[in-house]
Amino acid sequence: MSLSRSYSQIELYKRDKYLVVTDMTGYRDTSLDKTIEDVLTLCSGNSILWDTPIPAGARIEVRGSKVYWAVRHKGHRLRREIPMPRAFGKPLGKVSMLADYD
Repeated sequence: MSLSRSYSQIELYKRDKYLVVTDMTGYRDTSLDKTIEDVLTLCSGNSILWDTPIPAGARIEVRGSKVYWAVRHKGHRLRREIPMPRAFGKPLGKVSMLADYD
């Protein structure tokens, strides 16, 4: 059985955390809803601290403590800063090892 999501990018964030982009193409391809976005997740170890939707196909860029998504659209490069939380409560869950990494 083919999985419907894959980890498409992993970037270090603030030395002890990392950001993971989950590509939701499989869900978009098999769903009537083509507006399903990708997901950016902030992790520490195997704990998920925070996540947020990002545009489909976006790449993330980390510049110090700032994080941006960037995507090409109609020949132009769009880039936006992602507001990152300053503090975190209880972890949202654990990182799944079931998804594929491209």
